[in-house]
Amino acid sequence: MFLFHRISLLSTLVIGLLFLDLQVLGAHGFGERYDLPVPLNWYLFGAGSVVALSFLLVSVFFRIVGNPDRVYNLSIGNSFQFQVLVFRLFVPLVKFVSSALLLFMLFGGFVGSVEPNQNIGPTLVWIIVWVGLIYFNALLFNVWAFLNPWKNIYILFLNLFSRSKPEAVYAGKINYPDRLGKWPALIFLVIFSWFEIVSPNSGSPFYISLVTIMYSVITFFGMYLFGPFTWLANGELFSVTFQLVSKCSPVVFSLSSRKFCRNCIECSDEKESCYGCEYCFDRAPISEKRFKLRRFASGLYTAKFISNSEIYFVLILLSLVTFDGVSETPFWANVVSIAISLLGGVLDDPVQLIFTFGLFGSFLMFITVYFLSCWVMSRAIIKRYTTSEISRILVYSLIPIAVGYHIAHYFSFLLIQGQAIIYLVSDPMGLGWNLFQTSGYQLYLGIVNAKIAWIVGIFAIVVGHVTAVYASHYSALLKFSQYTDVIRSQRVMLVVMVMYTIVGLWILAQPIVEIS
Repeated sequence: MFLFHRISLLSTLVIGLLFLDLQVLGAHGFGERYDLPVPLNWYLFGAGSVVALSFLLVSVFFRIVGNPDRVYNLSIGNSFQFQVLVFRLFVPLVKFVSSALLLFMLFGGFVGSVEPNQNIGPTLVWIIVWVGLIYFNALLFNVWAFLNPWKNIYILFLNLFSRSKPEAVYAGKINYPDRLGKWPALIFLVIFSWFEIVSPNSGSPFYISLVTIMYSVITFFGMYLFGPFTWLANGELFSVTFQLVSKCSPVVFSLSSRKFCRNCIECSDEKESCYGCEYCFDRAPISEKRFKLRRFASGLYTAKFISNSEIYFVLILLSLVTFDGVSETPFWANVVSIAISLLGGVLDDPVQLIFTFGLFGSFLMFITVYFLSCWVMSRAIIKRYTTSEISRILVYSLIPIAVGYHIAHYFSFLLIQGQAIIYLVSDPMGLGWNLFQTSGYQLYLGIVNAKIAWIVGIFAIVVGHVTAVYASHYSALLKFSQYTDVIRSQRVMLVVMVMYTIVGLWILAQPIVEIS
């Protein structure tokens, strides 16, 4: 116990150094420079030390696997009043609003304003859904299970026009091939990444609507062909993304019994209760539905088989947000400038090509580093587990790192640009409407300053890596037969995470300390 207090005190002191006396001279993310109160190297050293200390802490106090039950007894939703309020009133309203917003966005892209800040499409896709919902799903629970407009529209039409029995409503025309895994969703993630970071039309309401229509057609066809929940779990980009990041969430939806889990496409092979299964939850009557608190990071370790496509999905998701941060640094600006000077005589506009190579290069780099680390771990434990087996065991532990970088990188963007939704709900197409009397709202730029943005960024990155250390250790503890194998493998993982913490904070600091 004395050792525990010493480690806790040291960790507190290091964190204190990180947040000590931040004197703000400008605003983070607005192109103005401000000086850090201590050299940047101190922050990098302090953050890396916290991650390293967390490894020492979990290796000392987490040696034996405890209670396999991952959910606390605290259950929300037992009362009849709660079930009626949430599942009869609030959830149907949420489903209606999400479906209506999708239709408004699609229609507005063709007949509404071409200005991104006057049309709901760019704000809805890039800020509310891609940024805001990742925050919500990771920090609370998987709300996308209720919001998904494609699922809501498709299920509504099935219930209205299908003559099949209730169970047959969710069945597809053909069985989904196991070898496909989550490759369809991964392909969409790569396309989505390119459209977000590289395409010059990513802010155009017209192109956003056009791409969304094409994606909607593919999604509806996939749900028709393979069944809605099968396609959502494997081929629908946002469902797969939000399901993965929600493994960090403290709240999970559940059922009071397992009688609805028979023949489930997701949880039929789980030995535990049905936690977070969207398929079972949707089919069950409201009297069976519950919300429960989950043990810390327990969603990040699983007994289920993780496919190669899911491993690559997590790695590309992590590399996406990292490259998005790198692309805003002076370092990348210098790279682009040098490349333009070399390619300017060959190509009229080489910038898109440079960003494309940078984006795909980051994908390749993350995949290489991860599998190389797993190979080193395999060698460290005398090849008792193969590189492939280790990669499956530990890949979910990278999810909190991706969430941490997402929070750090987009925090100011969400709080400032996200305010646009207030006036856009009154005038979603820029046609002069004022449906809810909010169309005159002006963005409040002072809602977040450099001090808050920097502290949140450091905190998110460090906590994400510390959570990853814990999840990685616990996943190895559940799978490896010898505790020495756990420690040897985690030493390699620790080195990678400490280095990545330092790189992440360096990326976060560049627009702060370099731009004048």
